[in-house]
Amino acid sequence: MASKNLSLLEDIDEKVLECSICNGRLEDPKSLSCRHSFCLKCLENWVQTNSGKLTCPICRKEYPIPDGGLEKLAPNTILNNLLETIKQVKDEAKGTTSLCASHDQPLKMYCTQCKVPICIECTEMEHAAGDGKHELINIVTAFNTFNETSEDLKKAANESIRKTENVLKVITKKDEELEESKEESLTDINNQVQEMVQVIQKKRRRNEEES
Repeated sequence: MASKNLSLLEDIDEKVLECSICNGRLEDPKSLSCRHSFCLKCLENWVQTNSGKLTCPICRKEYPIPDGGLEKLAPNTILNNLLETIKQVKDEAKGTTSLCASHDQPLKMYCTQCKVPICIECTEMEHAAGDGKHELINIVTAFNTFNETSEDLKKAANESIRKTENVLKVITKKDEELEESKEESLTDINNQVQEMVQVIQKKRRRNEEES
């Protein structure tokens, strides 16, 4: 029932409680005589950008600004009540305990063999510990265990990443050293080739002179 009420109120929130100026949920809604309502802050900004005149952003009717400013405009009691109701229902929904799908009871235990949260009635029926096929622990304990396991996995993953980064650094360094060695080798080869060319050219000139 709570979920149905929340769904209905969320639909109202989206279709009724939206400010036409900011397109967000109404905050401190103020109503004009044309029955159009807007956030107080939005109306104040609207007046500032409209040469100080109060006109309805929807129907364009013009109204006098009350003595004391826009804060003195009549509040929309119905919208304020709706906003408060939605807040209460959502707060209640956040605090609602999850229920067992089979028995509609709060989930207070966890079966480590089946790896599912269960209710007290489940511990006496489908997940009875006496048959040796089920091992039950408190759901809070299970939650804490999951958190600890998650932290352990996170630490292991970080350590693995650190080791991988170190290996990559070594590989990168080796690659740089190989590149330097390659350049040195090419330089040596080039020098040797140049020397051989010079020797060949000298021999050729000497042969030409002798002939």
